[in-house]
Amino acid sequence: TAAELPVLDAGRIAAYIRAEVDAGRRHFSEFLILTRKKINRIAPYAAALDALNIPADVSGAGAFGESRVVEALTTLLRALADPQDPLALVAVLRGPLFGISDPELFAFKQSGGWFSIFHNETGTGPGCQTHPSDRVRTGLDALHRYDHWTRVLPAAAALERMLEASGYLALAATTPGGVDAGDVLHAVDRVRQVVDTGGSLADAADALDADREATSDVESLPLEPGRTDVVRLMNLHKAKGLEANVVFLADPTGGVKARADVHIERDGLQARGWLKIVKQRDTSWAKTRLGQHADWDTYEQAELPYVAAEEDRLLYVAATRARDTLVVSRWADKPGDGAWGTLTAFLGTARELSVPTSVSVPAVVPLDCTTVTQTIAEAGRVQAYARETQPSWSVTSVTEEARHIARLSRAVDATADDPSNVVVADTPSHRADAGQAWGTLVHGLLEHAMRHRASTREDLRRLALWLTVEEPQLRAVIDDALDTVQAVASDTFWAEAKASRECHEEAPFSVLQEREGIPTVLTGVVDLVHRTLDGWKIVDYKTDRDAAALPVKYAGQIAEYERAWRRFVPEPVTAVLVSTRASNAGGHVNDMA
Repeated sequence: TAAELPVLDAGRIAAYIRAEVDAGRRHFSEFLILTRKKINRIAPYAAALDALNIPADVSGAGAFGESRVVEALTTLLRALADPQDPLALVAVLRGPLFGISDPELFAFKQSGGWFSIFHNETGTGPGCQTHPSDRVRTGLDALHRYDHWTRVLPAAAALERMLEASGYLALAATTPGGVDAGDVLHAVDRVRQVVDTGGSLADAADALDADREATSDVESLPLEPGRTDVVRLMNLHKAKGLEANVVFLADPTGGVKARADVHIERDGLQARGWLKIVKQRDTSWAKTRLGQHADWDTYEQAELPYVAAEEDRLLYVAATRARDTLVVSRWADKPGDGAWGTLTAFLGTARELSVPTSVSVPAVVPLDCTTVTQTIAEAGRVQAYARETQPSWSVTSVTEEARHIARLSRAVDATADDPSNVVVADTPSHRADAGQAWGTLVHGLLEHAMRHRASTREDLRRLALWLTVEEPQLRAVIDDALDTVQAVASDTFWAEAKASRECHEEAPFSVLQEREGIPTVLTGVVDLVHRTLDGWKIVDYKTDRDAAALPVKYAGQIAEYERAWRRFVPEPVTAVLVSTRASNAGGHVNDMA
């Protein structure tokens, strides 16, 4: 019969392929199986290949829009988007994710059960004193966990965790070609796209529904694309540009009846069209005609030759995919009809393909899942991960390198200029004008004063108020900071910098160098650098309390600045450290090379 023929045809094709490969005459990659229709015609062939352990790459297996796994995920998203919707909840429970039967659901309801993911959270709701089916209770508890995940995780991450917890993705991966698993991953990615643009779970469900309706635009995806030695299985619309040594034009009953749905006439730049208005019936493939043009029969007859020409073009594409052998499946009861009936007249001298009555199926060796094997595999995975995560390059800063070297040599107090220091009000053991926050304030004011040389003390005060928004404790010492900037600006190096031909404030840099055999990007920010008559001069401000210790403490850092700047300029480079702390005696700024 028409229903049985695709299964029989699929079994014969799979047996022939298995025999040819086992005999060493062909490889799996030499075979291409084509069906005429797009929807619901590939599954028997994929199942037949899978039954004989034939690796296959399946495309167009009902398209993404026909995927049952995507439909199940869409239902799940709708139930989680509105946990108070009992219809969506029941649909999920009786679907493939939980597989609870209607009698079980009915018994649960009859016993006083409450279809809600919060069925265990209230002490007064229906079902609190009942003993519903364990499977229904387990399903509701699982949905409650899923709902919690959607509230604490990104939607796509929550959905991935649901698929892992339920085992649904693993189940989908067992389908021929892994098409269902590919559809699941595609659906998760689609959810991620919607949510990343501000959409909700309901919006994601709507997007999946829209994709499922666009069956010609959104195709199924294989779980492992790119495999080479596999039998390719697809519908004819996917085959353009492909070739194979042996091509099967399969599924002879899956033909398309020539019909015209629309007719277009073009006269110069003007176009006119006619079409029928029909409604798809819910219970069958038949359509109910709602309306058509009075002369539609005439327009339909005018369009049919174009439809026939398009059919011939598709058959030409199908027949020319084969390099060596073309195998055409025929429908003996209706040889002139079906998917490939037009080719029947040209098969008179073609011999019937000899298919073995039985073939041996290679035994599937079960995987070794013992504890010892799992331990060895885990150790190998850890070692491989460690090898792959070894850095091929690194990033460090001049400041961090200087601190690291100082810590190794124990030349620096562990608490000196610690970035984690929190500015607090003055105490007997701590001043507010200390630590990184104080240094950031002074550096910011010095940068502004050099860059905007007409700035007044009041201009700097307003900037200081803005710089201390997140450190209000520092506002008590803003006048001290302004005095510090004024003192620094009165030093001779400041006048030299202002008079130079080229001057840069807070100049960032990055240089590539080798450190212990690893390419390292060294980054830093030079407080002030300007051109002199002899070359370039780097100025590095320091706000440390102990000015006398600066040359030893920061010798490595200032040397790094010099080496880095020499990479950019051909002239000589010198560097100086400038302490912003006034001396007890003269109140001037200390300048130390």
